[in-house]
Amino acid sequence: MTKKLSQEDAERRIKSISNINFIRWDSEYSGVKTKAVMKCSIDGFEWLVTANNLIHNNRGCPQCSGKRRWTAIERVNQINDGGVVRFERWLDGYSGTKSRAVVSCVKCDYEYDVLITSIIHKRSGCPSCYGKINRSQDDCEKFISSIDGVSFVGWRGEHKNSKSMAIIKCDIDGAEWSQTLTSITSKGARCPECSGVKRFTEWQRIEQINSVTGISFVRWLCDYKNAKSKAVVRCDIDGNEWSVSIDNLLTKGSGCPRCAKYGFDGSICGYVYFLVSRCGSFVKVGITNNINYRISYLRLKTPFDFDVVEYAHFSKGSDALALESKLHKIMNSAGLSGFNGCTEWFLFDDYASSALGEIRKINGA
Repeated sequence: MTKKLSQEDAERRIKSISNINFIRWDSEYSGVKTKAVMKCSIDGFEWLVTANNLIHNNRGCPQCSGKRRWTAIERVNQINDGGVVRFERWLDGYSGTKSRAVVSCVKCDYEYDVLITSIIHKRSGCPSCYGKINRSQDDCEKFISSIDGVSFVGWRGEHKNSKSMAIIKCDIDGAEWSQTLTSITSKGARCPECSGVKRFTEWQRIEQINSVTGISFVRWLCDYKNAKSKAVVRCDIDGNEWSVSIDNLLTKGSGCPRCAKYGFDGSICGYVYFLVSRCGSFVKVGITNNINYRISYLRLKTPFDFDVVEYAHFSKGSDALALESKLHKIMNSAGLSGFNGCTEWFLFDDYASSALGEIRKINGA
């Protein structure tokens, strides 16, 4: 006959187990089948378990081991917290990890049922987004037309399934391109021109380089292939030549290394410039030591078009800095954010007009 384990020995052996703490017995101790209240030292979770399962079966924290019995509300929250689908309802009620939930995709609103553990642990994705179901042609066209910023034009060939090529038009620049429905639902309908992934020809790239203020294209360092190709360019100010990748020049504002200075140097000549947005609502007053480079850089980094209305030259940059500070104090901020120089944009009102007058006085106007 097996000797009964005493309460003192049971507690001693339970307390020797790492990462869990003995709280109390759930009822009067009568043997190893008595349940103990335990607490996990890692996540603080409390649960009931028999002394036998703790001592002989090595039963640890059910939450850490993934064996916890979750409630229906907790499972719904887990499904929604993933941000991939929305919980709609239980297919046949909730009973545990084998239950199936009816969910809808946050991208395409397609509704389907799935095992809850599959969606929580990201083992199962939307069958519509991944092209595993066939939508009707009418549904496909309605879905594409519902996407902001694009319009459905037609099909390249006949519509057969989710891999058929749709012709889409950008509402911003009018560019047209072809894309499968599978790609649209999983990656989005992205205009190749707006998103910068369009494959430009060699001559288009040369035109883009020459459009940068103060810079002229000289030759390709090697053969032109893509945005990573390097061009040899010349600074129109000092004639300096250097090589630079198309990407750095056109999208990151890389300029002449000889002219470029980081920050404003008040000990050399400087400029105060006055810009007006094409919409006519905002103005920008700023300073620079290199007016051509600064305007070129701002055209790349500012998310809207603008015109250069006036700029004044100062032999001492410190005088330009003083005038800028004076004008900023009387103007009303436009409250813009998220791009280079955004804090120097102001509302185009009477105060801004007065600031423009101050700059024109410097030029003798």
